[in-house]
Amino acid sequence: MLNSYQCLGNIGAELKFKEGEDGKQSVLDFSVAVQRGKDKYGNQKDPYWAQIKAFGKQAEIINQYYKPGSEILITDSEPIQETRDKDDGTKAYYNYYIIRQFSFTKSNSPNFKEEKPKSNSGSW
Repeated sequence: MLNSYQCLGNIGAELKFKEGEDGKQSVLDFSVAVQRGKDKYGNQKDPYWAQIKAFGKQAEIINQYYKPGSEILITDSEPIQETRDKDDGTKAYYNYYIIRQFSFTKSNSPNFKEEKPKSNSGSW
């Protein structure tokens, strides 16, 4: 059974793109703010920041068409946990998701042309 995570959110800070060299795949790192709904008092909860990695053609396409603030729909594998040593010798744990699939939303599709609503200015 394959576990997956799906989120709809907005891209946070600048995308970090590294073009593939010497036969290696391109890599893209970015974060997505995922809204978590409201608390019991009706206040908007702080977003969950999902750390995302994309590789190859997906990385290149996302880097070309998306920018901070763009909405994106992502399906990922379950989170991968990485341990890193800090400068002071302590361990830091870092979770990220690897994109399996992503979708353009209407607002950032390269083929989307926003049409203004037609007005009915005639009399009734």
